[in-house]
Amino acid sequence: MIKKILTLLFVLSSLAQASTKSVYRVWQPISLHGTDVSSVLGKESGVDYTVLMSRPVVLSGALPEDLVYAVALKHQLARIGGYDEPEANLIALSKIKLRAQLTDNGLLVTVDVSGAKVPKEVEVSLFDVVKLSVNAIKMTIQNYGAAYLQEGLPCTIMITGDEKGPQLEQLKKLSVRFVATRDGK
Repeated sequence: MIKKILTLLFVLSSLAQASTKSVYRVWQPISLHGTDVSSVLGKESGVDYTVLMSRPVVLSGALPEDLVYAVALKHQLARIGGYDEPEANLIALSKIKLRAQLTDNGLLVTVDVSGAKVPKEVEVSLFDVVKLSVNAIKMTIQNYGAAYLQEGLPCTIMITGDEKGPQLEQLKKLSVRFVATRDGK
């Protein structure tokens, strides 16, 4: 009996390790705080001291949900020299929480700002951080759709938070619906 249980555990652990690992292009809202520039060439964000940039990320979980979580991954900018900022991703810096769920109606992404606070040294408003975060999520999902989807994927990005929060009504206006498609339109 013990031998059967051990064999079953071995087989199950082997299956758990057998997921496909793939590389995806993920967009992130990057803070330029701690640098001597207010913008960089790339995907301009329209907000000083920030940029939307993509990076390769290896994922092996549920798609497209894990793509959303990858947008919020911590990101320390590579450097040569005296730049010592430990974090550049505005989502991580501002403690914004992302949730993603694939439903019968498509992908539902929740941007939870209930515990969000932008550090002073970042020099960007919470409104701009949320706007950039929504754009990064949308760009990541659209890029995925253009490369991998056979048919359109309806997506909803919804902003939630503390109902008593003074900025929540304004932030909710950043909620968006779109369809990720193979042709990227």
